[in-house]
Amino acid sequence: MRLFLKKTIFFFTIWLAFSTIVDFFVTKAIRGSSSRAIRVWEDVLNSKINEDIIILGSSRACDHYNPAVFDSITGFTSYNLGQHGKKIDMDILRYNIFKKYAKHQPKIIIWDVHGQSICFSDGWYDGIFTPYLYKKEIWSHLDSPQHDFNIFDRIIPLYRYWKKPYIFNYAFKNARNDANPYKGYVGEGGIIDTTATKLFEANDLKCTIDSSILASFKNTLLKMRNDGSFVVLVYSPLYYKGVPLLIGTNEIVSTYQRIANETGSIFINYLQDSICKNERYFTQYVHLNKEGANVFSHNLAKRLIPYINQQ
Repeated sequence: MRLFLKKTIFFFTIWLAFSTIVDFFVTKAIRGSSSRAIRVWEDVLNSKINEDIIILGSSRACDHYNPAVFDSITGFTSYNLGQHGKKIDMDILRYNIFKKYAKHQPKIIIWDVHGQSICFSDGWYDGIFTPYLYKKEIWSHLDSPQHDFNIFDRIIPLYRYWKKPYIFNYAFKNARNDANPYKGYVGEGGIIDTTATKLFEANDLKCTIDSSILASFKNTLLKMRNDGSFVVLVYSPLYYKGVPLLIGTNEIVSTYQRIANETGSIFINYLQDSICKNERYFTQYVHLNKEGANVFSHNLAKRLIPYINQQ
């Protein structure tokens, strides 16, 4: 029995040492990927983002805001911190971690919001966090019912990669589509398929508001203002045929306007803008393509000039 126990401990120790080494090199390889999602997190954690303007938000933020356009028009430097599949709770996480590592506070924060922003992220696209679970500030937020992580993901080498293997698609296979971003922006190609009959997934039809997220949102906006940033909330363009299908749009727009008024921010609503009527600017009903993003970024940058002159 004693010999068996010794052998078991020996083999477990060898396995633990080997898997820890493999985990180290796998994590290093993923963090060295050219994928946009990885490169943005690496820039955040390595204090490489010190621009005058930062953009927060979901995939709509990722696709709609071209920093090159903002830089050329405003004279300020900008960086796109948007993250796919996330809502305001994860925007707040991104901002708090950015703030921890950034060398100075941005002058302007553009926060892209939409009908499904003010609720909890559902864990979709969480695989992107697997190389960063050892970061306390990230882990503390992911260790919650909304995210499919547990303590074993953090302490057992390689377990998180076995559990969420699609991180390898993000880092390597799909990196061909969004590799080497320019300050967090890649942009999408193609135009919308207007023959599609299914404009939205079922969970995209209803605008939802979670009271706890709304409170965190308001508190974060106040903190941003106290830290010296001017905040602009933007409901960016959405293809006009989809707007009538959204349930609760008026309420959500009114909520954003009220929150902006209460926090000293401004709210700009593009849902009725002429950009929304041009199908050549969209890849999906909710996402602009590169051409549309350039037109929108140019338009918004021009609208921000009066506020920039006050900074």
